[in-house]
Amino acid sequence: MGTPSRALVTAAATALAAATGAALWLLPAEPLPEWAAPIAPPVAAAPAVAVVPKAERTVPYVTFIDAIRAEGGVSRAPSYLVGHVNATGCLPTWSGLPASAKKPLVSTLHKTGRPVALSFGGPQGAELASTCAWPARLLRAYRSVLKAYRPESIDFEVTDSADAAATTRRAVAIQRLQEEARRAGDELLVTMTLPATPTGLSTADRAMLKATWAAGAEIGRVNVLVPFTPGASNNLRALADAAHATNRQLTRLLNRPAWPHLGLTPVLASADDLTVADAKTLVAFQTKNSLGELSIRGAMPGEEVSQVLTAPRQ
Repeated sequence: MGTPSRALVTAAATALAAATGAALWLLPAEPLPEWAAPIAPPVAAAPAVAVVPKAERTVPYVTFIDAIRAEGGVSRAPSYLVGHVNATGCLPTWSGLPASAKKPLVSTLHKTGRPVALSFGGPQGAELASTCAWPARLLRAYRSVLKAYRPESIDFEVTDSADAAATTRRAVAIQRLQEEARRAGDELLVTMTLPATPTGLSTADRAMLKATWAAGAEIGRVNVLVPFTPGASNNLRALADAAHATNRQLTRLLNRPAWPHLGLTPVLASADDLTVADAKTLVAFQTKNSLGELSIRGAMPGEEVSQVLTAPRQ
């Protein structure tokens, strides 16, 4: 056959390099949604709980600010949680308002020098993972909110625990956001807010948490919402029962003491539902059990009650 001439070899190499360069230039800058990494972890990789979350920063009291209804205020709170970011398809919104609509409010809170967190989901609209079925678009949507608001942490008030596909999409997105933060030398703190009764979390919510941890996402704290019954004399007892039941459930899931990973939030129907004496009892309960977080939702507590809740802990 003979050996090809040097000129022929040079011409062939030049043609190959040109073709390779053209092929690389034609590739998309980022993966298309259908090329994104799988939305579920490999089957063989999955113990029941793959990631033991790190203990989050203990927050004595969190003031929740309903940005949609413009409820809540700057006050003297040690920390703020602003909610809720909802979704229209893959577009993050504030109940239909553009994702950037609440930047002035959040900027004002940042100026206090206290931690500011954002909450996704909630009772007034769908959470992004429920309505955005494309993993790559979902990740970009979460990134856009983090870039716009620069929260110290993010919360997910989940109402779709029975939706396994949404749970998986959310978990994988959280894991990737946390991985990106670590690569940048930071930590993304993530919490979840769920309803609880005196018997604890629902079966669906426990399964959702288990699946989320198994996918590699670190959910460092679970905050439970416990509605108060107006005028009832056993509201604090029901609240304590819910806290103890949830602590037992999380301890089994995490295989470690769960109190530091637990937040407690009574939901008030009116300011009269929580007295100064009740507030002192709540603070004592938090201190005794090293509870990770205490907050209030629903009606705003009175000024004296707020002073007790927001006072520095001993």
